[in-house]
Amino acid sequence: MRSSKDERQYNKRRNEVGRISIKSIKYTVAKFFIVFEKRCFGWHYEGNDVSEIDYGYETTYTVYDNYVSANTTHKTEILKYAYFARPKCYPINFLFGLFEILSRFVSWIGRWVFNAIPVWLIVGILLAVFASTYEVLTIGGAIYGALYGARLLFALLGLICRKGFHLDDKCDDLMEDYGYSAWTSDAEGTYK
Repeated sequence: MRSSKDERQYNKRRNEVGRISIKSIKYTVAKFFIVFEKRCFGWHYEGNDVSEIDYGYETTYTVYDNYVSANTTHKTEILKYAYFARPKCYPINFLFGLFEILSRFVSWIGRWVFNAIPVWLIVGILLAVFASTYEVLTIGGAIYGALYGARLLFALLGLICRKGFHLDDKCDDLMEDYGYSAWTSDAEGTYK
């Protein structure tokens, strides 16, 4: 029979093991790549949310010599979020944690760079046409390729660490020891 102190510690630890961490990632395109990256680090894809924010109408007036011109535009913004879940008790060693931090950082930069590509592409095309130089397009393509290569590399290194150190098995064993179902046994990826 456990003492009350041991039972309190057991219940406290059981509550800690049962907590699930939920992360959301804002994206514009290439959700499949984000899902791949997160799955390599043991996260389950829980779904996505696409919403439209309506900022209303904006009217701009332009005054000419004898008349006034009005231009009305409807302003909206589409927000896309992907949601991921993983137990807070998921075991993390130094290498796995390092690769996850690096992957998260490079992924954030890659999403930011992808959103800036239309501007870089227009500037590169204008320079190529008017200055007969293609270096801007070549450098931009190399940066873009290096970012996606780094994202893929860190995700695969995380997957290798996850499988090599048996982190899923350790998480499942810990959760089953405290009366929860195994995290990797859920086929749909949702934890109930």
